[in-house]
Amino acid sequence: MPYLDDSDLYAAYRERNKPESKGRAKQDLIAPKEHGQFLEEVTGNNPLVGTAVMAFAPGYSAAKALGLMKARSSGSVNEVLEAAKGYGRGLKRYGRKLLT
Repeated sequence: MPYLDDSDLYAAYRERNKPESKGRAKQDLIAPKEHGQFLEEVTGNNPLVGTAVMAFAPGYSAAKALGLMKARSSGSVNEVLEAAKGYGRGLKRYGRKLLT
């Protein structure tokens, strides 16, 4: 999923909260993309913070999958993979900012 500008990102968040987007199955479809987008945005702004967030992503997703915490979506390997992709995109974005 390519980087969304702020208005598109907020539109995606609003989409998540629509009544027709409620329910665990629908949230499980949205969550991986949302995790990737979040990591891209955080890392693109500050790679140190992005690295810390990425380090916690597997544990966060595992805690959701095991029912150790309440969440809108189930944890999944796909969430972590999308987070890692977003982390990579964020690093690239940050690198481009340094070069300009």
